[in-house]
Amino acid sequence: MYVYPDKYNFVVDNSFSIIRKDKLLGDSKLEWHKDMIHTSPWYAGTLLYCEEPSDMPTDFCYTMNSSLIDKVYKHGCFSGATLVGNKEYKNEAKMMDRLYKNPKLRKRAKHLFTTHLLDQKPEKFNYYIDHPITNEKCVSASPATMIIESEERTSIIDDLLSNNKQFSHNWNKYDIIIYDNYKLMHSRQDGPGNRKLVRINFNYDNML
Repeated sequence: MYVYPDKYNFVVDNSFSIIRKDKLLGDSKLEWHKDMIHTSPWYAGTLLYCEEPSDMPTDFCYTMNSSLIDKVYKHGCFSGATLVGNKEYKNEAKMMDRLYKNPKLRKRAKHLFTTHLLDQKPEKFNYYIDHPITNEKCVSASPATMIIESEERTSIIDDLLSNNKQFSHNWNKYDIIIYDNYKLMHSRQDGPGNRKLVRINFNYDNML
């Protein structure tokens, strides 16, 4: 089982959120990622409910099959929030807040999630995490890993898309989808318009 280093401090999380252009995540493109990976423990699943649809789909990709399964990364971007690093960006949560307020910063490398990790000695983290129910190995890349533009990021995405099934969901009003946050990554393109989603994250131990 994947274990986080003791030195990392995770932010207090809110499992309920509204996703639309004037709320969480703004109106910009979101690369492949898993939800709330900066929390501990990870949320195992997500429920999305559509109050207002748009023409922009949400794309999904499985993460169990990988030719990179034994890869160990030299960066701490899989670790989640941390209180170490530079003074301006103390953790991923603050970086997410900054990106939410000005989504254009997503395109600028010096303002990406992992900025604070560049000021410390690189750590090594597993590329995968064990699923809590099935024990399958699933890719554990965080939003920080998947947004930052690098050869490493490109190799991860290419590997995922080459070895796993992908599908898209086109939203209609009142649609409800529930997905496994361990097995699946998801993404969206620019400009979801006036779409409004209600997101509820959950863990399996709260349901059994």
